[in-house]
Amino acid sequence: MLEENRYAVTLALAGFSEADLDIVVKKGVLTVRGEKPNGQEEKTLHQGVAARAFERKFNLDDHVEVVGANLVNGLLTISRTKVFPEAIQIKPIAINNRNEALAHPASDDAGENTA
Repeated sequence: MLEENRYAVTLALAGFSEADLDIVVKKGVLTVRGEKPNGQEEKTLHQGVAARAFERKFNLDDHVEVVGANLVNGLLTISRTKVFPEAIQIKPIAINNRNEALAHPASDDAGENTA
């Protein structure tokens, strides 16, 4: 967690460039795929992380938006933020002065019809 409503996912992706990566958000799932173009794979007995294709999926909480990604020195950092719609935001409600409420009771309209 970076701040109260800001989060980050960091993946170690040594050997991958921005062109090798695909980041997609669909129906609340963040998907990160990495694949080297044909012919770039190393010809060795053991292929480490830098040479293998991969796919990682992360379920996002409600109201979480992915706001960006940054690849620096083999570390991919995906920034997320929690955005609350106005309909569910917490709003403080001021309490009126009790004397004002007594001077203007809500039942004034009902009293006009009584004889």
